[in-house]
Amino acid sequence: MADVSLKTTTGDFGVHEYFRGSWGLLVCYVNDFSAVCTDELSRLVKDFHEFESRGIKMLAMSCDSIDSHIKWIEDIKKVSGMKFDEEFPFPIVSDRNRMISLYLNVLNAKCIDEDGIPLPCRAAFVLAPDMTIQLIHFYPENIGLKFLEPLMHYS
Repeated sequence: MADVSLKTTTGDFGVHEYFRGSWGLLVCYVNDFSAVCTDELSRLVKDFHEFESRGIKMLAMSCDSIDSHIKWIEDIKKVSGMKFDEEFPFPIVSDRNRMISLYLNVLNAKCIDEDGIPLPCRAAFVLAPDMTIQLIHFYPENIGLKFLEPLMHYS
């Protein structure tokens, strides 16, 4: 994977800088605040230490703004049972211009926003420490949570 620059809830950095030397899980969402996406990220928060113990760093992404992500994190914390003052365990990327979604080829021409711009589909990518993509999992909007099950048993 190319070293794409990211704007995130924890600052700006490159993909290689963030995932350097570890396995990575990148999950992509259409937008913030949907029930399914909030539940999925809540599950990732609950399972964070399990992923971390396996040397896997996590990163989430949607095409909403950083400000929206920060408000969304408050909802995710409530659903996951995190305390309000706890630090959220992984960054959320803002892909407002869809450049990362375009690079990852996750834009869905059948799903557009109010400006007529395609939105990303739901997707999960597993990255190896050498930054090669080892697994790509696309799934439709009506499927949630179950995308984690195969990843938790992947060895």
